[in-house]
Amino acid sequence: MATRQTDLQQIFAAAVQAHEQGHLEQAETGYRAVLRQFPRAIEPNHFLGLLRHQQGRHREALKLVRKAHELAPGEATILYNLGVIQQALMQPEAAIASYQAALRIAPNHAMCHNNIGTALEALARFDEACEHYDEALRIDPDCFEALNNRGNYLKSKGLISEAIRCFQRACEIQPDFVDAHINWAAAHQQRGDIEQAHALLDKALSLAPDNAKLRSNFLMNLNYAWWLDKHEVLALHRRHGPRAHPVDAPPPAPASGRLRIGYVSADLRAHSVAYFMRALLSHHDSGQFEIHVYSNCRAEDRTSEQLRNLCPQWHNISRMDDHQALQQIRKDGIDILVDLSGHTADNRQGLFALRAAPVQVSYLGYPNTTGNPAMDYRLVDAWTDPDPGEDRHHCETLIRLDSGFLCYHPPDEAPQALPVTDAQDDAIRLGCFNNPAKLSAPLLNCWSRLLAALPPARLVLKARAFADPQSQRHLLQRFARQGLDPRRIELLPHTPDTQSHLACYQAIDIALDTFPYNGTTTTCEALWMGVPVITLAGDRHAARTGVSLLHNAGLDEFIATDEESYIAKALALAADGEKRRQLRQTLRNRLRASRLMDGKALARAVEQQYRKMALRAGKP
Repeated sequence: MATRQTDLQQIFAAAVQAHEQGHLEQAETGYRAVLRQFPRAIEPNHFLGLLRHQQGRHREALKLVRKAHELAPGEATILYNLGVIQQALMQPEAAIASYQAALRIAPNHAMCHNNIGTALEALARFDEACEHYDEALRIDPDCFEALNNRGNYLKSKGLISEAIRCFQRACEIQPDFVDAHINWAAAHQQRGDIEQAHALLDKALSLAPDNAKLRSNFLMNLNYAWWLDKHEVLALHRRHGPRAHPVDAPPPAPASGRLRIGYVSADLRAHSVAYFMRALLSHHDSGQFEIHVYSNCRAEDRTSEQLRNLCPQWHNISRMDDHQALQQIRKDGIDILVDLSGHTADNRQGLFALRAAPVQVSYLGYPNTTGNPAMDYRLVDAWTDPDPGEDRHHCETLIRLDSGFLCYHPPDEAPQALPVTDAQDDAIRLGCFNNPAKLSAPLLNCWSRLLAALPPARLVLKARAFADPQSQRHLLQRFARQGLDPRRIELLPHTPDTQSHLACYQAIDIALDTFPYNGTTTTCEALWMGVPVITLAGDRHAARTGVSLLHNAGLDEFIATDEESYIAKALALAADGEKRRQLRQTLRNRLRASRLMDGKALARAVEQQYRKMALRAGKP
């Protein structure tokens, strides 16, 4: 008997070694051999549970690790791993209870505190979460996971400089920690330091060239890289875009009859994408099209609920991996699957790479080709993409919508646009509430020249990053290098809600669009609040969104063709107080009557293209 037990111990030890080396099938064989003889053995149950967790079979893992815990209730490590599996199953409350039980046994378990923090974040209890990250770092100052999570918390509060220190330290401790590299770059991007963000992401790619999340972040950052030629940007999208990995091909879309359309997005919540999707979802022809939404948002909100009321076929896929989501989409019989994210946060490019639907379309949420060879079409318009010769640089076939590719739906809580009042200091307020990542060097030079020609004017900028004094200094120093007195610039931090954010436009006389990456929601918000916007027509989609918005709003007079005309238009409008007063009073009604807010026209134009796509796909 002793010999047999010794043999099983050797089998178990060999299984653990195989497990550590990634040979999961061999490890499972060993664990099961032991459990056949000793089904109540603690460690084989525990380790087989961890193996199942690695395989993504979390429910089986939970059963096995729970059994190990019942056999050894005083083992902190088993309780910790039980919490990890419960988090994987999206059971944050249960996970917190497991971690707290582990801490009663092992109070200095830093990763328990770290994971309590991430579970609290899933419950939107962010301040409490940060307290646990701090406690994890008190126990273990080198806990790089807690440093990364604390950095993300600080970044969300606009405390960029402190967040950068957290990410940098995490990368020093664990140089191959990809998430920290991504977040470090994102923090630099958030305060407008695009060159540094690009360098960090480029370095990270050399460490993990196959990491899909990293590649998406690298590609997203390229849209801000003003120094890169548009053809370089497109080429890099082809090089680093998703690899197509189609499973068995779906049946072709029907050439006639009712089409099933699926929209995939992580942003159908209080987010810019929702402002433009609401009109389309409101006006789809339900007799001809059955609409499904596949939300990848873990924390849906009141906006999500409003959109769900427009589209009862709502599926949350945030807890599904790509293959599970594909099975759901195939089960629903989707004919045309539309991606609203591109390479923005929490995208599902991997799902599209599997060829989840017969026809796949990129729309709205990303200003460039996805670089995904499994993406068939991209919806744009003739104002964002006027040159047919550019089509060859895209993986997708460009479809130019006659209606314009955007339809704005303003927030219900938007305040009224108040009449223009003369400032006490008699200074024109030029404003831009765009992401500082869009504040390119050529733009700052142009704005500095504009302000030099308009001595009384002040420039008002607003962003989350401006809660951070060091980020403020960083931007003001960039302006100072252009010869602009920093005292002429007002920096406003993030406001807590949409109403207070939009109310800030009451103090703005003229809004200045960014280039070469234009604003979208910010442009529409300014116009809705009665503030005219000056934009510059560039050479790529991201640099021409302003052209599309202003043209479809009937405001072509504010579209500049070069920097000199951009400055001239701003100066002319600054000198014409009566025109600005009229615009403040009339812009909202002009928008309501314009194509920019004609949801029915957009829906019919999009549906017409869907029908054509299905016709082409349905041909033998």
